[in-house]
Amino acid sequence: MTLTAILEHAQADIESLSGLTFNFGNPGARSLGMGGAFLGLADDASAAEANPAGLTVLRRPEVSVEVRNYQEQQLFTTSGTFPDLQRTAFAHYSQRVELTFGSFVYPIKNWTLGLYFHEPLRNEGAGQVVPERNMFTGAIKTNVPNFYLPKGGTPVSKSQCEDIRKQKNDFFACLEYQILPFLSALTVQERTFGVAGAYKLGKVSFGGTVRYQRFNEAAFTFRVTPTFDFSSISVQATSDVSDTNSKAKDKSDWTLAGGVKWEPNDKFSAGAVYKQGAKFVAPTFAANSDTKFEFVKVSD
Repeated sequence: MTLTAILEHAQADIESLSGLTFNFGNPGARSLGMGGAFLGLADDASAAEANPAGLTVLRRPEVSVEVRNYQEQQLFTTSGTFPDLQRTAFAHYSQRVELTFGSFVYPIKNWTLGLYFHEPLRNEGAGQVVPERNMFTGAIKTNVPNFYLPKGGTPVSKSQCEDIRKQKNDFFACLEYQILPFLSALTVQERTFGVAGAYKLGKVSFGGTVRYQRFNEAAFTFRVTPTFDFSSISVQATSDVSDTNSKAKDKSDWTLAGGVKWEPNDKFSAGAVYKQGAKFVAPTFAANSDTKFEFVKVSD
């Protein structure tokens, strides 16, 4: 069994987004067990999302449903001095078993039609990087991460920094920096509603899907100074949320997917699929002393 696949990718540039685990694996128990090899088999109703060309194998109407209860972790660097940094996992999980995929497929002679819903991404969580204090004395037990940076260079260890100062006979040739304590949180969801169709021509099947995809995201990072005075706040969302009463609104996009499956006999099959990635605008807003603590858009 052979396969061809083009994987999706995503870029994250806010702390609460940087630790996200993206899982765009195909839905269904058989797909989960077979991994990417399911593209070549694609023999149940979940093929509406995985490889629509595989729908032609079905001879009667079929329904497929997937529910999941999940737990995820995001890793934040919480303490230490570069390069010896410590990370902490902030876990979050769904409160109930949730529907993540559902499809209905109906074959008509050499044609097969299908409708489906898929939720490949849903994540809510928060984490913080702040000094850990003794509950009785208030003294700092574990501070936030720090690093040493030479002029025009990249971070080095403390001993390397001291060597640079000696070589240049200049204390300011390498300085110590400490990140500002912060709290970061997010909620993000992506849903797909698709219409799939497939046609069998001899030993080859062709399939296509029209997908309506909706995306919602709201992520923020709240930073304070070492004395816990307000420093800045950054917000990235799918709509303008600079107003404290605003909520992130869904963005939508239409995309296409297509697949082919070749099955010369009942013991061998090969498949390939192409999926067009959706594009969503999620502008970033920021507020600090330079903006007089008013939100301004800093990027699209």
